[in-house]
Amino acid sequence: MTLPNNYIGHSVVLGAERIQRNDLAPGSLVLELDRYWSSCRTSGGIPARRNIDPVEIGAKILPWLFMLDVLSNPDGLDYRFRLTGTLNVKLVGRDPTGRRAFEIFGTEEHQYLMRTFDTTVAEASATFWRAEVPQDRLGTVQICRGLFPLSEDGIVVNMLLCIAVPG
Repeated sequence: MTLPNNYIGHSVVLGAERIQRNDLAPGSLVLELDRYWSSCRTSGGIPARRNIDPVEIGAKILPWLFMLDVLSNPDGLDYRFRLTGTLNVKLVGRDPTGRRAFEIFGTEEHQYLMRTFDTTVAEASATFWRAEVPQDRLGTVQICRGLFPLSEDGIVVNMLLCIAVPG
């Protein structure tokens, strides 16, 4: 089986396929968050965390969000889950808040998820994915997600605002 160039992963069972904004279903919560994030951009720069207002995001989207701190270390990047919405916790079957992504996705089988974060940081722009993620009770779940960079200086990405919904 030949995998597409936009595929990140090592197995056919688990992986992440990069998709484009126009691949998302109309009315998708991922698209709604994309519109909100885009509205927070000033002069084309990357929004800062201080520009993000949970009230403006709205109660329909908030439970699906998760936010990551970008951690630089000599071995590359890692990410700490700053917060995780209640429906996101229910979707994946665990609450990773306060934990580093490497603790959760550090095995070779799951590092494709870390690379989706790395891609978003490197490109400093929103990215969209269809993926299968580990789920404690069911084994895996299929999701659609958007990863949105945040930056204190408008250039260097120091956080990711993310949404994952069933899909």
